[in-house]
Amino acid sequence: MNLSILSHRVGQRLRIAAALLVLLGGSATGAQGQTPEKTAGETYKNVKVLTSVSASTFMNTMFFQRYSLGVSCTHCHVAGKWESDEKPAKLRAREMLRMVLDLNRTQFEGKPVVNCMTCHRGSVTPIRDITANRLDLDKMLRPHASASERPSATLPAPTEVLSRYVTAIGGHDAFARIRNTAIKGQLLTTEGMVVPFEDTYASGPDRWLSVRHFGGTLGDFSTGFDGTDGWNRDNRGLTPQAGERLAALAMTAALENRSNIAELYSGWKTAGTEIVDGAEVVVLTAVSTFTHQAERLYFDVTTGLLTRRSVVTESVFGSFATDTYFEGYRAIDGIQFPTMVSQFTPDFGTVRKIASIETNVDLKPAVFARP
Repeated sequence: MNLSILSHRVGQRLRIAAALLVLLGGSATGAQGQTPEKTAGETYKNVKVLTSVSASTFMNTMFFQRYSLGVSCTHCHVAGKWESDEKPAKLRAREMLRMVLDLNRTQFEGKPVVNCMTCHRGSVTPIRDITANRLDLDKMLRPHASASERPSATLPAPTEVLSRYVTAIGGHDAFARIRNTAIKGQLLTTEGMVVPFEDTYASGPDRWLSVRHFGGTLGDFSTGFDGTDGWNRDNRGLTPQAGERLAALAMTAALENRSNIAELYSGWKTAGTEIVDGAEVVVLTAVSTFTHQAERLYFDVTTGLLTRRSVVTESVFGSFATDTYFEGYRAIDGIQFPTMVSQFTPDFGTVRKIASIETNVDLKPAVFARP
């Protein structure tokens, strides 16, 4: 697949992800037994309003504001001097935070009913006017069946969908023979960057490492989990992961053994069927046992394979979705691996085009150690 097609798909998926700002319930907390995460006031400088929330929730709320206004972080912040109050937009944002918190407290019993998205809808200037919607004659004259007239399809139970999925990807026995996996390819971002990457996974305990080779002045970026400890390293240095972010890394590592997917979630329910990229899928909802985040998982009705995973991240005011798509499955050592994995938040996306997949390679435990 050439880069022009990939770029088109990134843009298409980005628009899809932006439409998924829905509240699906569930809360994002750290994995059980972890040391409580530090608050925003303890972690970051010059926090004036959301001082008592966790550092992860604080950052999720910053992302939620960014997505709601359709801006970048530097709309309010000075790059490299994030604590600075130099920009008027940052002072205005604090006023808006206080206004929304007070409105929800006094009018909605403290529930996050009103938020930035309520008014802004992806625009710096709140949208106030309602535009007319022109319909063609066919749509105007076509009869519309009432909800009671539509036949209700019999939906499969979650256990049936999951059992079919495990069989489709190769089964428990095939995964039991895989001690580790090494994946290489190219990463394309919505910022127009194309860089080599290496993803490595090992079982017993589940460990995961992703390295992106940006070259030049940026060097290598890495994100890893060694079974207990998690971290992220980029051009700004090494950042140990805690709370929600550490739980998310543990979940990522555990999901590499896809045959155990049923054990990684609780509260499985069949939500219905949809069409994704022209294919009918059955949608299951569940809550991650690692992150306690609500998720939606989309399984192809024809093949039984997982084609999309949507994770709901909560902020102080509302939620946003991170969608991952799995395409181009290919059999390697009896297991079906996707050869293209793309991930999208409301304003950023990446596509991993996989070139090689090796299993049971010679790996030393030190590969997964924190740098």
